Amino acid sequence: MAINYVLSIPRLSDKSLLDCVEKVAHVVSQKQITANLSFFGNGNLTTFDPLNIKNADNEIINSLLQANSALIERLSFSVSSNQGDSYTLNFFRGGVSDPKSPYYDQIRFTESDNNRPTISVTEKLQIAEIVTRELHAFTPDRAISTTPEQTQLQALHEATLDRLEHLNETLIKKTAEYRIELDQLHSAKREGLESEFTSLKNDLYKEVASKEQSIQEKTEQLENQRKELDDRSNTHARREIRKDILREIKSRQQSFKLTDGTNELRKPIMVGIVVLIGVFMLLAGFSVFEFTEVWRGNDYNKIILISIKQAIYTAGAIGSILYLIKWQNRWFEQHATAEFHLKKLELDIERASWVVETTLEWNDVKGTSMPNELLESLTKNLFNENKIDAAPIVHPADQLASALLGSSSSIKLKIGDTAELQVDPKKLSKADPITEEN
Repeated sequence: MAINYVLSIPRLSDKSLLDCVEKVAHVVSQKQITANLSFFGNGNLTTFDPLNIKNADNEIINSLLQANSALIERLSFSVSSNQGDSYTLNFFRGGVSDPKSPYYDQIRFTESDNNRPTISVTEKLQIAEIVTRELHAFTPDRAISTTPEQTQLQALHEATLDRLEHLNETLIKKTAEYRIELDQLHSAKREGLESEFTSLKNDLYKEVASKEQSIQEKTEQLENQRKELDDRSNTHARREIRKDILREIKSRQQSFKLTDGTNELRKPIMVGIVVLIGVFMLLAGFSVFEFTEVWRGNDYNKIILISIKQAIYTAGAIGSILYLIKWQNRWFEQHATAEFHLKKLELDIERASWVVETTLEWNDVKGTSMPNELLESLTKNLFNENKIDAAPIVHPADQLASALLGSSSSIKLKIGDTAELQVDPKKLSKADPITEEN
């Protein structure tokens, strides 16, 4: 004979019912479990796996979960043993008896009446607790009135009140737990921040102390170096001399010019050349005037003589101007050459200083002198100036005389009335130079 227990539950959705069945199945997951259901419009039973409802491949179960309505009419969940005993939960939409109730549903617990229980008492308590909590079960006969309708309404009211009280209790409990969790989290966060701040403060203090010590050590080192520099060591003196030389060279590069005394010595030459050009031009002007006067007459000898004089004066003026230009150009060339030599001297001083420093470091590190081959390659063309001898400046008159003397085989000069002097340029070039005797 079987023992039956009936619990009433408010009208719930299919999803809530299936979730409750899945939780009950996990309590007795080690037993032999079977489950089936029938829904509105289909009287056939549909078997499903209660341990894996949410991830089931059953199309009917998935449709019921997505619809989230109240379409299940019957649902059976059974736990059986090897001896043929069983423990069954049967769900009835609208209740077990007819007519069906529009207010609540019912679950009937059925257990075999023997001395071989299918499940333990602990498992029964867990199942009853899950069904009561998840489905908000109540007992219909807890009512004050006598009529069945009032009894049902009263039972439904009581079940609703119990459910709201349970919900309120759960909400208050969760709120309190959440508040406690927040307080603990806040305390832990504050303690962590305080610990982090203390650790950071200690690290900063240590870092500041370390930097102060480092600065103190560097200050002492600089003070010792200053004392060593004050001793005017050879290295320091050499570097100071190099700096002074380079400073003087750069100063001369910025304003490279001769002294006023040298410029004053050039003035007489400039004045002489200008006067010579002026004289030639003045004579050329008078010659033009004479040529105009003579041209009116018919004396061709005077015209030829005046023309020769005019050509000589004009050539002298032009030659003097050309000489002045060449003289100034030579001066500019020498000035530019001196500037280039000055720049090269600056670079050579830098190279020489670097070679000296490198040689000293080589001696300190290696303990030996630098190889001559390496030293020669580093000092190649150091302070070596390629001197270009400029050709001397010659006046055009001197050039003309040199051309005449060079083209003629000999020149006869008349001295006095009867004597003549013959000069042979070829013999003069082969003659021995005259040496001065001290």
